[in-house]
Amino acid sequence: MATEPQGEREQDQQDREQGHSAWNHQKRIPRFGECVFDQQPTGAGGAGGGEDDQEVGCCQTFPVGSPPPFTHADSGSGRDFGHEVFPFCVGRNPVGRRSGYARARLLVITVREVVIVAQFVNPYTFVPFSGAPQRSAPGGHEGRCGSELLSGRLRVRISARTPVLVRGFGAVSRSDSREAAPSRPDRDGGREFMVPGSAVHGAVRSLHEAMTNSCLRVFDADLVPQYRQQADPYRIGQLRLAVVETPGEVTEGKQGPPVLRLCEEGDPVRHRLDQWKLAQLHAASRLRSGDRLFIDCDGDDRPVSATPAPDGDWVVFLSDGSARVKKRPYYAHVRRLTGHRVPVAEEAWRAYLELVEGSDDLRTARVRKVPETERFARVTYHYRPANAAGESLVVGQRHLVRRTVIAGQPLWVRVAADGRSADVVQPALIWRGFGEGSAGERIPEGFEPCSDPGDLCPSCRLFGSADVRGRGERERAWQRSYRGHVRFGDAVAVEPELLEVSLPPLGAPRPGSGQHYLETAQWAGDGGIPPLREWGSAADVPRRRLLRGRKFYWHTGVANGRLPSRGQARAGQDGEMVSHAQVFKIKTVFEATITFTDLDETALGSLLAALQPHRVLGDSALLHIGGGKPLGYGSCRIEIDHSQSWTATARERYTAVAPHPLSQARVEELVRVFASDQHAAPVREQVWPLLGKAVAMGQVPAGKVWYPPGAENVGDRNFARGFPYWKQTSGWESDRRDRLQGYPLQPLPDISAASQEIDIVTGEQQQRLRRRSR
Repeated sequence: MATEPQGEREQDQQDREQGHSAWNHQKRIPRFGECVFDQQPTGAGGAGGGEDDQEVGCCQTFPVGSPPPFTHADSGSGRDFGHEVFPFCVGRNPVGRRSGYARARLLVITVREVVIVAQFVNPYTFVPFSGAPQRSAPGGHEGRCGSELLSGRLRVRISARTPVLVRGFGAVSRSDSREAAPSRPDRDGGREFMVPGSAVHGAVRSLHEAMTNSCLRVFDADLVPQYRQQADPYRIGQLRLAVVETPGEVTEGKQGPPVLRLCEEGDPVRHRLDQWKLAQLHAASRLRSGDRLFIDCDGDDRPVSATPAPDGDWVVFLSDGSARVKKRPYYAHVRRLTGHRVPVAEEAWRAYLELVEGSDDLRTARVRKVPETERFARVTYHYRPANAAGESLVVGQRHLVRRTVIAGQPLWVRVAADGRSADVVQPALIWRGFGEGSAGERIPEGFEPCSDPGDLCPSCRLFGSADVRGRGERERAWQRSYRGHVRFGDAVAVEPELLEVSLPPLGAPRPGSGQHYLETAQWAGDGGIPPLREWGSAADVPRRRLLRGRKFYWHTGVANGRLPSRGQARAGQDGEMVSHAQVFKIKTVFEATITFTDLDETALGSLLAALQPHRVLGDSALLHIGGGKPLGYGSCRIEIDHSQSWTATARERYTAVAPHPLSQARVEELVRVFASDQHAAPVREQVWPLLGKAVAMGQVPAGKVWYPPGAENVGDRNFARGFPYWKQTSGWESDRRDRLQGYPLQPLPDISAASQEIDIVTGEQQQRLRRRSR
């Protein structure tokens, strides 16, 4: 799965509370399609300016709200960027051969669109499944039926319709931490820029799987998403505070279960310290979660004073304040220690470690490359009472969630019925839990990855199959694989030009967002507890909802020579989460060689159709190559160089017969053979029209494609904070049974819908639910 921006992740509550910032409506707000700049001139403090820029686009500054400086009718000396026309001057300083790299021009584009919309289009959609894959025995590699099976070479040219981003090849240099565009040694002792053959192979195979209704080759069948727990009084009442007394032993890089010292059950209302006492303690002694205290209580057993003491009999627990309602004060739980010690059960510890992997703390640490030895974070609480002035208080330091625990760290646990172990352990009173029903249980029968080399789907017969289970009968190691018939060489850039880009924060896909990923149309407008978006909610009764289909990202154009607006970090985004990379410029051409062996005409025709989807899915059909697909990168078209492409039968390969040139007419013939194959008829009729829409350029307005925004204006600080949308569309039902209200479930528009536009959600407001039959 492709990586996705931070907006789809569950945002921390600080983002939730800040809401929709006000906009000065007295000024005229420029609308989509107008010619407006939001940058200062290069060299005058604007983004991208500096003496290190090799080719700098300089533009005049126009204040927001001013009339468009140019129109398409009177473009003057401006350069046409497709949607708008901008005055543009270029100062050239060509880059020579540097550090052995091939000659390439680096361009820094300082112009950016200003797009203001009332609706948005989600970056991805789903093409539904159709029937079950048609599996059969592969043709093998022995060259049988030598007069019929074809082998040969395809020489292709890949043209970039949007910038191409390929990551994972290290930094530009030791002194330059930007991610470098991929390169390899050339014949002259230097280096040449390229796109790895594996990236092209992956893009072609992904489309081929959809075109042939094949299995889901790259698929985590065991995936079960995590969710924030509901504030369930019964579940919370079962938890007790405990302190790590003996951390578990570390074996092969993994920590075992610890031994805990339990606290008294306590009272969740009375046994707390308010934010003012906490701030005083922190100012005096740098208060940390898990610190020991002496506490004096009044007649109602409420703490009235607290003093730090290493041998104190009370423990304080501090949590992240961002998840709290800011109009209410911050309180920290305190509990009295007991002498009762219990180990954490093995199963409970395994569940804890699995949930830790999805935690915000660990995910942020991975992106920011923060070592796990950094274990504490300051807790600053922004108190905003309804009828009084607000204040910000530092109440102490909390423990960051890590894969290991340390002595003195407080945890919330549930003690087993026999009192001998903890069978639930979590780092917060309200934390995370798993949904129900794995991904493998949510796909139609037959779409699981192929595992029998003698019975393969069309894509596995062509590209190969690996049985990754690794175990056979009697648990013996067993690898049953089938070698593919196609090899992809690296795609070498011809006269490469690179752009520098600051990429917005990226995160993993979130299939737990069931309003997008699951078939939920019949539940639209309804709600439940837990929210209907969750895997395992009431919407999974009596049958579990299925995944909506294969995921595709919309192809959207960008103006000539420019970076996609949504593919650039915006002002105010977290500097540590922003990454810097080089991308190949629009219109960059790559050349690659693809070889194939022992294919019949139908299989070769399917390969050609996947390489050139415009032959069967519509003239504007494209492939996505490389990374950053949700950000608008990687749209490419492949053309075959017929003069350097050829085929030959197995018999001809070992005789003096010359290979046959792969002419345009022959390519069309082979594609027709594939498209007219009787086994392809159902998918051709049911899936291809929708697939053609998913892979076509310009099916949705480029300026409206964003992950769910939290504001209407891209310059708004809340624009990238999509939590209100995910909450408002989650299908949550209020626990007030006298009024059927909540956040109605809102599914992602079906790919067949005429409009893919969704209303922007800038705040949260409960609405009337439409109860469905249960």
